[in-house]
Amino acid sequence: MKILMLFLTLSILVYQHLYAQDQGNRLLIEEYIQQSAKQKNTGLTMVIAGTAAIGIGYLMANNASLDEAAFGAGILLTLGGGASTLIGIPILISSGVKARRAAELSLQADRIQNPSNLGLQTKVIPSVGISIPLNTKYP
Repeated sequence: MKILMLFLTLSILVYQHLYAQDQGNRLLIEEYIQQSAKQKNTGLTMVIAGTAAIGIGYLMANNASLDEAAFGAGILLTLGGGASTLIGIPILISSGVKARRAAELSLQADRIQNPSNLGLQTKVIPSVGISIPLNTKYP
């Protein structure tokens, strides 16, 4: 039993090129995560700026009389802020879709390399892979 354990330990140390799975779509997952983070930042910025513009425009229009320029500017600022807020919401939804794509369950063919008497042999096996992004840099 000790000899078997010693042999297994040495074979693992000798064969450094043992890979359980080949992450061929890892770059695509990272790209989806980066796109999701950028879209989330853009969407939040548009919604927050649009909400602030609505508030400022309402205050400007409310505190001015109908014949003052501040009234017209307030109305335009309120309309522009509403448009910015409405445009930001689909961008936030798209960010969530991209994040979900990065963590979706997929059926794929993975390659494994197993040692044999002739060296390393590559086999292709069907597998179900799930990728859950745990990178804290991109929430």
